[in-house]
Amino acid sequence: FILRQSPCANFEANFLYLLIGSDKALLIDTGAVADPKEMPLAKTILELLPDKEHKKLPLLVAHTHRHLDHRAGDPQFASLPSVQIVPIDLEGVRAFFGFTNWPNGIAHLDLGGRTVDVIPTPGHNQTHVAFYDSRTGILFSGDFLMPGRLLIEDAAAYHESALRIVDFLKTRPLYPYPGRAHRVERGRTRLPIRISLPSQ
Repeated sequence: FILRQSPCANFEANFLYLLIGSDKALLIDTGAVADPKEMPLAKTILELLPDKEHKKLPLLVAHTHRHLDHRAGDPQFASLPSVQIVPIDLEGVRAFFGFTNWPNGIAHLDLGGRTVDVIPTPGHNQTHVAFYDSRTGILFSGDFLMPGRLLIEDAAAYHESALRIVDFLKTRPLYPYPGRAHRVERGRTRLPIRISLPSQ
């Protein structure tokens, strides 16, 4: 599921993503709105979750990074049963996903019949990760890649993250739009958006 927060509730109008496997579900980001009266995110997500053995599927709440507009909705999930929230600090992110040589390596989330890869992509923020859904071939890049104004905390880390993503996608299909597969190669890309990296 792809959800979008109303621009009437917050100008960020964040996209949120719910990926459902046979054993658990993954919610990527909780957006910029904390108040459930303005944005009943937890209620909406619980309604979308299927039942398994007469209970809602367990839910993992993760974030592309720790900026508030990607995690303000976390408190709506904090007291819910069968919900786990990934920590937002760098050490918590590293420990939860099992990264021992950050920002290198790839973590894997098994949702049951659906694997989601977690790739470190610091630069915009030191805690930034991207999620790749092997079932759909979609890369959820958060604020790492986007067609808009992008603030970068660490340009060198961002550059390395871009190279890491290109290497990761060399052997995997990428579907930026439904039904259209693309291959990504270092130095050139057939994506609608070209990534230009400054030489160092």
